[in-house]
Amino acid sequence: MLFDGGVKVIDSSPMYGRAEAVVGDLLAKMHARERAFLATKVWTSGREEGIAQMRRSAELLKTRVIDLMQIHNLVDWRTQLATLRRMKEAGQVRYIGITHYTPSAFGDLADIIGREEIDFVQMPYSIDVRDAEKRLLPFAAERRVGVIVNRPFGGSGLFRQVRGKSLPPWAADFGCASWAQFFLRYIVSHSAVTCVIPATAEPAHLGDDLGAGYGRMPDSTERRRMAEYWDERRFLVLIFAVAGRGGSHGDSEPHRPPPNLPQDNLGEGVTRTRSVALKIPSTGIRSLEIQTDPPPGAPSGLTLRCRLWESLTLRQAFFAGAVMSSLAL
Repeated sequence: MLFDGGVKVIDSSPMYGRAEAVVGDLLAKMHARERAFLATKVWTSGREEGIAQMRRSAELLKTRVIDLMQIHNLVDWRTQLATLRRMKEAGQVRYIGITHYTPSAFGDLADIIGREEIDFVQMPYSIDVRDAEKRLLPFAAERRVGVIVNRPFGGSGLFRQVRGKSLPPWAADFGCASWAQFFLRYIVSHSAVTCVIPATAEPAHLGDDLGAGYGRMPDSTERRRMAEYWDERRFLVLIFAVAGRGGSHGDSEPHRPPPNLPQDNLGEGVTRTRSVALKIPSTGIRSLEIQTDPPPGAPSGLTLRCRLWESLTLRQAFFAGAVMSSLAL
């Protein structure tokens, strides 16, 4: 299914358990090494340690040449980059890359591809987390650096947000038959993206994901509509874990909810707010449903589940989350 569906890139790492060994065994049994673009990573500190780890990866993958070796999460990247340059010159690797899984590292990724000769950069990017669009994706295109996208589903968090919801009818205009394809088409239709690596252990999910690579891709206007739809229509569930029964961070005063809100007393300084009808200025939020319960077996803790039913942008959601956290306290 993988190769027949048009897939070539297989991304692995020493930190992924037996993944390299399994991939190497399968490709050998299928006599399919030439059909695969093998990408893996070096994930250690020290020159000799890095060399040993990369040699071991080649052994496990049963290949003389690794197509793409990436410095995982920028661990000791200067040392490993020097080694990778020598390996590339010797023909042991074809391409060199750097990776990270959080937007907080985008500045470092951009600085490195701006100063060094890097072939690929791997980064998180999804319809929910679009930070890469601001600088990193355009800069990678400018520097002619290939882009591999990880966490396209936000660690499966996107599916929880759309559970039970239907696709917007206009998604059929560019061939979306599922939410997975909606999320993936938004990514692969960006001109700077080379490929996306949606992890899955389910063959059915793999087949669905492959469908996102066929047919017409959304154009710039449709991509903007997809992003706006996601921002304005999604159903958010924000969960906050709040420590402290009668106070937080050493405060001696018990936390009090705002006046005129229905509440049950659960003990000194602890209240449960069953529902709230509230308008928060500048957010467009008009009603919220809040339920707070002490975690089982943890009387000193308080968990807040905050459901935001109105349309709101991501920035507004963060603001509302801070407000709701204060309300719970």
